[in-house]
Amino acid sequence: MSADATGLMATGDRPRRTEAERNPPRDPARSRRWRVFRFVFISAVVVAGGLVWVVGFSSVLVIRKVEVTGVSGILVNRVLDAADVPIGLQMARLDTTQVRAGIETLPWVRASAVVRSWPRGVVLVVEPREAAALLEGSQAALDPGGAVFVPPEPLEPGLPTVRGDGVGLVTAMRVLGTIPPELLSRVALVSATTRDNVELILDSGIVIRWGSAERPLLKARVLKALMKTRARVYDVASPELPTTIGQPLAPTG
Repeated sequence: MSADATGLMATGDRPRRTEAERNPPRDPARSRRWRVFRFVFISAVVVAGGLVWVVGFSSVLVIRKVEVTGVSGILVNRVLDAADVPIGLQMARLDTTQVRAGIETLPWVRASAVVRSWPRGVVLVVEPREAAALLEGSQAALDPGGAVFVPPEPLEPGLPTVRGDGVGLVTAMRVLGTIPPELLSRVALVSATTRDNVELILDSGIVIRWGSAERPLLKARVLKALMKTRARVYDVASPELPTTIGQPLAPTG
């Protein structure tokens, strides 16, 4: 063994690495992939930032037109006033919940929706309440669900009048919604104070004690058969045990 070798082993020094070993050549394909990724990432950030600016802050996509569907005439203006959609506001910044809340302050509106019609329009969809009866002693009407509201326009004649409050109103409207059309067309007044004491007063003065809103089809069949006997009061509240009372005030026709 030579002296140089002996000295190397004695000192424990490791052989020095060459320049190629210390700095291995880069993989060209890997470098290209990194450059492409960096370019795509930066481009995406720039595009996203541009879109945010255009949609949320620029004057490119701002509200220029507001339309109303579901109503017509003067009611359109009332909806527009209640909605108070700010013309010139960026479409993306429109608070649709606030707009809906404004529309639904109108008591005759049953439901509403606010739809962005890109690029510059807003559509207000309104479902007005349907008047199914009049509330006795007032200018108010009732919708089929028993909600009380003041109609925004004159109503067609011939609607029945309802007497009652609270659960009586709701029950009365349920009964009106289930009786046969030929009977409904003759009803002048509906009276109810509880869930079980609905009475129908026909335009002839005849009284029908209907009871609850349950089993309307059976009650209608029993009443049709019962009315073959002339009477002043027909009681089908318990359709298994129907009864009649008195003589009619006028011919039943």
